[in-house]
Amino acid sequence: MFRFKRLISSLSFRINITLFIVLGLLTWSLVKGVTFVIKRVNNGYNCVMTSKRVSQSIESQVEKMENAIKAGAFATQSKKLTVANSHAFCDSIRSLVNADTVYIMNEKVGNVMLGKKAQELWTTNNTVWTDSYFDERNNPLITLMTPLANKRGETYAILCADISLKWLENIVNNEKITDRTSISIASKNGSYIYASDSTKTTHKVDSTNYREMGQLNLINANLGFDITDTGSISKTKLAKVGWTIEVEMPVDAYDLVTISVMVMIYCMMTVLFILMALCIIITLKWYLNPLRTIADATEEISRGNFDFSLPKIKQRTDIKQLRDSFVQMQSALKQYIQDLKYTTEQKVSMERDISIAAQIQQGMLAADIEAREDIDIHGILRPAKTVGGDIYDYFIRKVKNEDGVWEENLFFCIGDVSGKGVPAALLMTVTGHLFRNISRRITNVSKICSSINIDLAEGNNENMFCTAFVGVLNLSTGILNYCNAGHNAPILVRNGKASMLESSINLPFGIEPSMEYSIQSLQLQKNDILFLYTDGVTEAENTEKKLFGNEATLKAVESAGNSSNMKTLIANVTASVYDFANGAEQSDDMTILSIRIKRDYENSEGLVKA
Repeated sequence: MFRFKRLISSLSFRINITLFIVLGLLTWSLVKGVTFVIKRVNNGYNCVMTSKRVSQSIESQVEKMENAIKAGAFATQSKKLTVANSHAFCDSIRSLVNADTVYIMNEKVGNVMLGKKAQELWTTNNTVWTDSYFDERNNPLITLMTPLANKRGETYAILCADISLKWLENIVNNEKITDRTSISIASKNGSYIYASDSTKTTHKVDSTNYREMGQLNLINANLGFDITDTGSISKTKLAKVGWTIEVEMPVDAYDLVTISVMVMIYCMMTVLFILMALCIIITLKWYLNPLRTIADATEEISRGNFDFSLPKIKQRTDIKQLRDSFVQMQSALKQYIQDLKYTTEQKVSMERDISIAAQIQQGMLAADIEAREDIDIHGILRPAKTVGGDIYDYFIRKVKNEDGVWEENLFFCIGDVSGKGVPAALLMTVTGHLFRNISRRITNVSKICSSINIDLAEGNNENMFCTAFVGVLNLSTGILNYCNAGHNAPILVRNGKASMLESSINLPFGIEPSMEYSIQSLQLQKNDILFLYTDGVTEAENTEKKLFGNEATLKAVESAGNSSNMKTLIANVTASVYDFANGAEQSDDMTILSIRIKRDYENSEGLVKA
């Protein structure tokens, strides 16, 4: 069973079966065409033979009637018959020819009632048949007229026999081959005097040539029949009475000969197909037998036994080449598995290291400050990869003012390193350490930025840089001193309205060591919100490659401005960004740092000008 399934699933088997089916369809079409022609020709032949038999029977009957009338007319030469003394004679003739009426007409009456036929009979002395006609009960009749002559051979009257045509039905029924055969008889004037199809009796004969009606020109008309779209038709004309006999057999009419031929052809075709199928199966089984051994060997190899030997094949066929290719593949596969194993181990080690680096990176971020009465601050970092190149940091340090009073200052920054992945993460780590170490010694924002810039620019052979926004907020006065090093302008939410914070643009860190950074100041008020972010927010893409943009960011921050705390505000803004992305993959690191002022400050006059 298993081998049989393998055989029928092979490509060669399917190709041969496909060709077998196509050949079968073509053969079937040929057989259908042959049987069609045989059926049409046989039906046409049957039409011709039926038409001949019917015409012969009718001609025999007509000849019999005509001879009987002529014999009766000849017998009257010894006795001149008249209308008055011919009743017994007419009755004997009527019973002899099975006529409806037999009577004698003199010249005067004959000329009036029979017209040209009677006149012809008076002048030629020939026996004639009239055209068929219908009596008052709509029964078809025909009249046979023969002259009555005296001993001198002079015509003195006409013997007429009105003969009913009902006898035609018996002849037709006796000569029919099948019930589907249609036989019609038409008179010289084109009227049907008998038809198997009763609907024809109310119509005239269609004199249009069948070939002009779209005949299927398969059979030459010299064979005595025509083939039309509906069937086969044969016509025969009777010379004596001028009738036309039309025999028609429809397409679906079968006789015993046709059925026998069709059965024989179909049986031969079935036997041929069975023999062809057996030949295909036997040939394929012999040809594909080596494939079975190769398949068994490859299954063993697929289980991991790469040292399994493939059987040798003596046949010089494509299968031998296939076997040799499998041997080469087996050797290459063993080497590939070894290389893959080594590469996988290295990749696992690298992924483990990157995962640890990501944990270290998250651990380097500023920890949440305990709840305070003056500010609420929170930040997040969502890297696009395992590790990211964004940074945010903040801490509070006491600083002695000019009056010698110690005041708490909030040092914070947010940055975006060029590039992504491990290189950006390393530069981010360096930038974060520089910010925290320098900010613990220096309070001036400009000097903090300059020092960070100098350290990053030295030895920067990769030409990487870092945009940043650095600020120092005096928690005693509410004065914010800040410096923007090529970063996105923060958003300030004041009195429920969000707007971009005015900031001078300086060069990012790591480009020009001698760059001097300018300071700007801002007096913050109670409930003011400072929203800092990287371009992972504004440049977030959706599935249609559209950007979230500055306007949408302003609206999202403004809508979330009434959140109870900064953690909730950031969650609402990021939710707006993710809704816009609609499942699109995050293309850049997204970092947010948000600060809210919770206490009142008096306006200070010591603001630093930009």
